[in-house]
Amino acid sequence: MAAADSGASKHYFRLSDTTTLVNMQAQLKPEKVRFPNGDTIQSIKVGYLALPQLTEQGAKVHIFQNKDLSEFSLLAIGQLCDDGCIAHYDRQRVWVTDRAGHTIIEGFRDPTTGLYMVDLTQLVTTPGSDRFAANTVQLQTIAQRVAYWSASMGAPVTETLLHAIRKGYVTLPGLTATDVARHPPNFTATAKGHLKLHRQGLRPT
Repeated sequence: MAAADSGASKHYFRLSDTTTLVNMQAQLKPEKVRFPNGDTIQSIKVGYLALPQLTEQGAKVHIFQNKDLSEFSLLAIGQLCDDGCIAHYDRQRVWVTDRAGHTIIEGFRDPTTGLYMVDLTQLVTTPGSDRFAANTVQLQTIAQRVAYWSASMGAPVTETLLHAIRKGYVTLPGLTATDVARHPPNFTATAKGHLKLHRQGLRPT
């Protein structure tokens, strides 16, 4: 469960709330958060919301130890709006729509606390749902991440993948043109898919 927080600058999740995230990995530069009382905490991992409607920046989640975020995770409304989404509130619920006007996140207002809460398990696909579902994949390096996304698209030629990313045709969490250029995937399937040899043993007639 996460609070839909219009005051949070970024998505901050407890480690126990990360089962619906994708592409979790260690964070080289931890996110540091200072509380009003002066206490400071820092993230231990980074992951991404499994929502293909969001860009990498809109989906990025900083993950903290449960003891650091003792009550609940925070879903930053500002981060979603900066990504082109629109947040709607009424007396009983909250919902977020993407650029096309489709609802991608829904929540309810807790009558006890008055906070708007979002059930994170809604990211799991159900029959007939148009939401994205993905298992959490542990990728330790940038090269592994690039190879994973490239393989999921059928191992395209690196130049084709770079062109698609730069033109905005492909937007996936953790996949940038810079990373692809520095860590180009090398798949046998790519080479075999672009062979230009003629079949041998055929008659010329």
